[in-house]
Amino acid sequence: MMLDEVSAKVGDILVFSPRRDFPGIVISDSAGVALEHVTLHHCGGMGVIAQRSADLSLSHVKVTPPVGGKRVVSLTADATHFVNCRGKIEMTDCLFENQKDDATNVHGLTRGS
Repeated sequence: MMLDEVSAKVGDILVFSPRRDFPGIVISDSAGVALEHVTLHHCGGMGVIAQRSADLSLSHVKVTPPVGGKRVVSLTADATHFVNCRGKIEMTDCLFENQKDDATNVHGLTRGS
């Protein structure tokens, strides 16, 4: 969307974030990683990105702006992003909100064991 296509009125909140280069957590070329009771309030990119990894578990992972804060956006990209992974990807009791893209994105040559 181009700026001249935005129909905002006084009082609206607009969020611009041209960069997505700074993920919160990167998992790369790993197996059996478990994230438990992790909260991400903000980062300038994806929350959790996993690539070329296997058998991943996220339990009670939260992506949410801080309570009582002025921040309206938690992340500037996907909350979780899995590419070229294999085995199981398990997410249990997670909360993903106010990110600027997908809650979960799984793509690439993702496959079973």
